[in-house]
Amino acid sequence: MLEYFSASYQRRKRIQRIISLRDGYDAYRPNRISEGENFLFPRYTWLRFFLTVAAVMIVMTPISYILSTFFGSAINVKVKTLIVTALTMVAGFVAVEIVDSFFMRWERVMEEFKRTMLPFFILFGLAFIYIAIKNPDDFTRYFKSWHKEVNQEIQTKSIPIVAMPAQGLNWRMMYDSPYHLKKATFEEATEFCKAFGKDWQLYDGDRTFYASPNAKFDRMFSVWTSRIGGQMGSAGIQAPIVFSSTKPGDILAVLCINKRIHN
Repeated sequence: MLEYFSASYQRRKRIQRIISLRDGYDAYRPNRISEGENFLFPRYTWLRFFLTVAAVMIVMTPISYILSTFFGSAINVKVKTLIVTALTMVAGFVAVEIVDSFFMRWERVMEEFKRTMLPFFILFGLAFIYIAIKNPDDFTRYFKSWHKEVNQEIQTKSIPIVAMPAQGLNWRMMYDSPYHLKKATFEEATEFCKAFGKDWQLYDGDRTFYASPNAKFDRMFSVWTSRIGGQMGSAGIQAPIVFSSTKPGDILAVLCINKRIHN
């Protein structure tokens, strides 16, 4: 912190600020400025301002808290105001110097980056574009594999749901755990329903089927209905209004029914 008070540091900071303001003004000013028009302040000017205010708040918040907590009743209001004012001025000075020091170092780092690393990034970008154009399949294979893995991971997750009741006289659902529906392929769903016994089958979307008792679901989800997906909702088990196409390997929730069982 002592460097903030040195003459060489202050001189270097003034020079750097003049250069930055000049470059920012040249970069952002309108092409033509007539008499009476104001120039557009560079964006970093506002960034400096907000960073400085934030730094002052960070420094002063614990100080104000300590004064109010430990010395709130022991110090006269006027004396406390004088102390807070003095501390705020000190905090403001430190905050300005910290922000200025950060920008000076940042500008040097950016200049060094542009000088040494930017050419390599440009060459890498050109090589990347060349490979993408010449070998699109090789280029996209990794992304396709990643997308497939993510899609499979999403599909295999059970469906959190509240079903009232959880099962009925003539219908059953496959659960992974209480209040979580397990999803399965069409073949797995078919075998699951057959395991309940004769006349049990995978739900086929039959409009004449009435669940006994009908269920209430707290969310929408899709179940297998003869190799396609049928949407269930809060209205319970009824002929789906919305269907979705499926492909081999897809997994959906499983609803088994028995049309021979009635109330």
